[in-house]
Amino acid sequence: MVNGEDITGKKPHKAAERGIGRTFQLNPLFHDFTVVQNVVASFHLHPSSSLIDTYLNTAIYRRNEARILEQSLEILQLVGLDKVKDELAKNLPHGYQKMLGVARTLATRPQLLLLDEPFKQGEKL
Repeated sequence: MVNGEDITGKKPHKAAERGIGRTFQLNPLFHDFTVVQNVVASFHLHPSSSLIDTYLNTAIYRRNEARILEQSLEILQLVGLDKVKDELAKNLPHGYQKMLGVARTLATRPQLLLLDEPFKQGEKL
């Protein structure tokens, strides 16, 4: 139960729409995207530009994309991946791919974050 709603059996994208973020044992990454492109893509679960703004590349769209990039870089710094932001996800060591999964989940702006593995106290998230 989350916020009074039974989420048992909800598909991951439906749970994400309700503000629940989770990481997976096997990360569903865009392997041919860079680290920062992976995080930027995850922000688009909650689009902030209309289809028309996107298609016409309006000032609103460009401002929203600049804000998303800035927030993506902040998340990468938070999880310690800012130094590898331009690397392809498929070239990252497994541990970095796991942290990229956490970064992508944070980009969905979850109210509740479920991790598939425990973190030790003091371990950087």
